Amino acid sequence: MSRLLKKEEEVDVEVLNEDQQKINRFSILVDKYFRLKEEIEKLSGRIETYKTAADELMIADGDVYFVVGQSFVQDEDAEELLEEAIGDLQKKFEGKNDEIAEVKSEMASLKSILKGKFGASIGLDFDE
Repeated sequence: MSRLLKKEEEVDVEVLNEDQQKINRFSILVDKYFRLKEEIEKLSGRIETYKTAADELMIADGDVYFVVGQSFVQDEDAEELLEEAIGDLQKKFEGKNDEIAEVKSEMASLKSILKGKFGASIGLDFDE
């Protein structure tokens, strides 16, 4: 939410090229943050779907087939492949969470530098 600055909050500071690059970098990081959050949500959904399938596979009676591409794999192999797929997705999920932590850290650093120079004159807030 934007607001007008009070006279005492206004800062008359020249914006250098270096400052503009930091502002641009912050903007890029905000975009990356939201893309990563979206990817994490998708991965989380896929992990839950695979876990549900693994649970169903354990309680299923008779022949169960697992679709891999255009092939059907029988029960013994299906459980193994499903657990492997869950493990791979969890590694990706953890990697995306690590990336988000790095992005947030860099954003905090840039925000601190820019707020130090421009004070309330610069809006670097975003809704997570």
